[in-house]
Amino acid sequence: MTVECLICTAPLPALTAGELRLPCGHVQCESCLQRNFSVSVKTMPFQPVLCCARIDITVFRRLVPSAELAVYREKLSEFLDRAKLYCWDPNCSAFIPNALRSRTASVVVGKCRRCHTKTCMRCRGKFHWGPCAVNPDSAAAARAAASDRARRRALLEEEKFKEYSRARGWKECPLCRRMVEKTEGCNHIQCFCGCHFCYRCGRQPYSTHRGCAM
Repeated sequence: MTVECLICTAPLPALTAGELRLPCGHVQCESCLQRNFSVSVKTMPFQPVLCCARIDITVFRRLVPSAELAVYREKLSEFLDRAKLYCWDPNCSAFIPNALRSRTASVVVGKCRRCHTKTCMRCRGKFHWGPCAVNPDSAAAARAAASDRARRRALLEEEKFKEYSRARGWKECPLCRRMVEKTEGCNHIQCFCGCHFCYRCGRQPYSTHRGCAM
């Protein structure tokens, strides 16, 4: 008995399919999982690898190099963090993960992995001893400025990713905006989100598609 890969429809032996079966019940072959992982790492702003839900990082341990897995883990940490902390230095603004944050009775500080400076977790400014020297309005302004820097950085990264995608001929799903790469087969694409569209012209639904003039 064989099972088809959800993405490329390649037949997989039952034993292999069992090892690759995701919690949602779908199966993606190793090549498709590796390709989806590669696309996910490059998405800007970052989007984790998905099927019906986010695919657990443990699935990729034996499929991708450890260096790429470390990059993905860092991006996922920022994506999932509900209290994001960024380096106070406007020339850096790198994300500071929980592992690099220290909380004691008198000090709450995060150390930037990129430039090694420290950021106060209360006022989001340069690390200092004692009470924050700024009033709540100034602290809110500092947080807003840090958020704006992060937003501008994300927009710049997104534009770089779009240029990267266009250079490789990737197409954007018209429903969820996820980038899709077709390596073979016809122009009928089924995205992870369930949208059926034409890879050539981008129109959906494909069921009513009768060719395009491109």
